[in-house]
Amino acid sequence: MGRVITGFTDLIMEELKDILKSERELKGLSLEKLSLITGIPARFLEYLENGRRDKLPPDTYVRGYLMKLAEVYSVDGNGLWEMYKREKGDRLSSGAKDHFPGSHSSEKSVSPWRRAVFSAPAVIFAAAFVYIVFQGSGLIRPPRLIVKFPEADSTVNNPEFIVSGSIFEGDSLTINDESVFVGDDGTFEKRFTLQEGLNEFTLRARTLLGRETVAVRRMRYVLSPPGGTAPISEVSQGVDETSTVIENNQ
Repeated sequence: MGRVITGFTDLIMEELKDILKSERELKGLSLEKLSLITGIPARFLEYLENGRRDKLPPDTYVRGYLMKLAEVYSVDGNGLWEMYKREKGDRLSSGAKDHFPGSHSSEKSVSPWRRAVFSAPAVIFAAAFVYIVFQGSGLIRPPRLIVKFPEADSTVNNPEFIVSGSIFEGDSLTINDESVFVGDDGTFEKRFTLQEGLNEFTLRARTLLGRETVAVRRMRYVLSPPGGTAPISEVSQGVDETSTVIENNQ
C-alpha cells in the first residue's frame, strides 16, 4: 500500500514527478495499466512522471488527472495540485481555448486539404471584391448613347432611312422596343423604311443593372410632288450625346 500523504507540507521536499513515479511503482502498475484504471492517456502519465509540463494539456485537465491519481495512490489530491502549481510557477492556463486531451485538434495541426477548404471562400470573396472594384463603376454608371445619324429631327423625301451610333460595350440597345445588333466595338446601324408622315424612333441603351439612356428622333417623310422636289431640311451627320437617363425600377 502506498504512502498516505495528507497535505502540501508532506510534499514540499520532493518533486511531483518523483512522487508520482514512486507511488505507481509501489502499486506495481505499468503506465498502460494505470491508463486503463484512470482513463488518463498513457502519454500524459509519462509526461507527468518526467516533469514535461510543456507537453501536458491545459491545467484544467491536469488537475483532474492528479485527483484521479490521488485516489489510486491514496494520497491527498489537493496536495499534488498545490505542488504542481508551485513547480510550474507561471500563470495557470484558464482553459478558455482548451481542446479535450487526445482529440485530433489538440495534438495535430489542421491538414492542408482542410486549410484549403476553409480558405476557398476567402479567395472567392477576394476575387469578387476585385471584380467589383474594377467593373463596378461600369455597372452603376448610366449607359452612353451616341446617335450619329440622324443628328436631329428632320424631314426627308427618301423612304429608305438608317439610324446609326454607338453605346458602351456590354450594354444592350433597342429601337422602338426592338433589339438591335451591336458590334464588338459598341457601334450599331439599323435600316428602316419610313411611312409617309411623321415617324418616331425611340432608342434605349440599357446596362446589366437596368439603367437606361433614351434618345428620340422624329423623321417626317414627304412624298415628292409630280415634276418637282418638295423642300426638305437637310440631315447632317454629327454626334449627339444629349440624352435622358431613366432609372429602371423594376
